[in-house]
Amino acid sequence: MGGITGTVRASGTLLIGRYDNTGHLRLVARTTPLPTAARRDVDALLAPGGPITLGAESGSPPGGAVGISTSPRFSLS
Repeated sequence: MGGITGTVRASGTLLIGRYDNTGHLRLVARTTPLPTAARRDVDALLAPGGPITLGAESGSPPGGAVGISTSPRFSLS
Protein backbone atom coordinates (compact mmCIF):
# COMPACT_ATOMS: atom_id res chain seq x y z
CA MET A 1 0.00 0.00 0.00
CA GLY A 2 1.44 3.37 -0.91
CA GLY A 3 0.58 6.96 -0.13
CA ILE A 4 1.91 10.48 0.05
CA THR A 5 2.03 13.36 2.45
CA GLY A 6 0.87 16.69 1.09
CA THR A 7 -1.67 16.83 -1.70
CA VAL A 8 -2.12 15.17 -5.09
CA ARG A 9 -0.67 18.27 -6.76
CA ALA A 10 1.97 19.04 -4.12
CA SER A 11 3.40 15.82 -2.68
CA GLY A 12 5.86 15.96 0.18
CA THR A 13 7.03 12.42 0.97
CA LEU A 14 6.16 8.90 -0.14
CA LEU A 15 4.70 6.43 2.36
CA ILE A 16 4.72 2.63 2.26
CA GLY A 17 2.43 0.54 4.44
CA ARG A 18 1.41 -3.07 4.84
CA TYR A 19 -1.21 -4.98 6.73
CA ASP A 20 0.06 -6.89 9.75
CA ASN A 21 -1.22 -10.34 10.67
CA THR A 22 -4.05 -8.81 12.73
CA GLY A 23 -5.33 -6.80 9.75
CA HIS A 24 -4.08 -3.38 10.86
CA LEU A 25 -2.38 -1.16 8.29
CA ARG A 26 1.09 -0.25 9.54
CA LEU A 27 3.49 2.36 8.20
CA VAL A 28 6.75 0.63 7.30
CA ALA A 29 8.69 3.32 5.40
CA ARG A 30 8.69 7.04 4.62
CA THR A 31 11.02 8.91 2.31
CA THR A 32 12.83 12.10 3.16
CA PRO A 33 11.16 15.19 1.66
CA LEU A 34 11.17 14.82 -2.11
CA PRO A 35 13.40 17.13 -4.17
CA THR A 36 11.50 19.53 -6.43
CA ALA A 37 12.14 17.52 -9.62
CA ALA A 38 10.96 14.28 -7.97
CA ARG A 39 7.82 16.04 -6.66
CA ARG A 40 6.96 17.17 -10.18
CA ASP A 41 7.42 13.63 -11.51
CA VAL A 42 5.31 12.06 -8.75
CA ASP A 43 2.61 14.76 -8.88
CA ALA A 44 2.22 14.24 -12.64
CA LEU A 45 1.35 10.57 -12.02
CA LEU A 46 -1.11 10.95 -9.14
CA ALA A 47 -4.87 11.29 -9.38
CA PRO A 48 -7.41 11.65 -6.57
CA GLY A 49 -8.69 8.34 -5.27
CA GLY A 50 -12.12 7.53 -4.02
CA PRO A 51 -13.76 5.08 -1.67
CA ILE A 52 -12.52 1.54 -2.16
CA THR A 53 -14.75 -1.38 -1.30
CA LEU A 54 -12.71 -4.29 -0.01
CA GLY A 55 -14.26 -7.74 -0.18
CA ALA A 56 -13.73 -10.41 2.42
CA GLU A 57 -11.75 -12.46 -0.12
CA SER A 58 -9.10 -9.71 -0.39
CA GLY A 59 -7.71 -10.46 3.06
CA SER A 60 -7.97 -6.77 3.94
CA PRO A 61 -9.98 -5.34 6.79
CA PRO A 62 -13.67 -4.68 6.06
CA GLY A 63 -15.12 -1.21 5.72
CA GLY A 64 -13.16 0.05 2.76
CA ALA A 65 -10.50 2.70 2.59
CA VAL A 66 -9.73 5.90 0.79
CA GLY A 67 -6.67 5.84 -1.40
CA ILE A 68 -4.79 7.59 -4.14
CA SER A 69 -5.05 6.11 -7.61
CA THR A 70 -2.04 6.23 -9.89
CA SER A 71 -1.68 5.69 -13.58
CA PRO A 72 -0.60 2.16 -14.58
CA ARG A 73 2.93 3.37 -15.35
CA PHE A 74 3.63 4.40 -11.74
CA SER A 75 5.16 1.67 -9.62
CA LEU A 76 7.32 1.54 -6.52
CA SER A 77 8.74 -1.86 -7.43
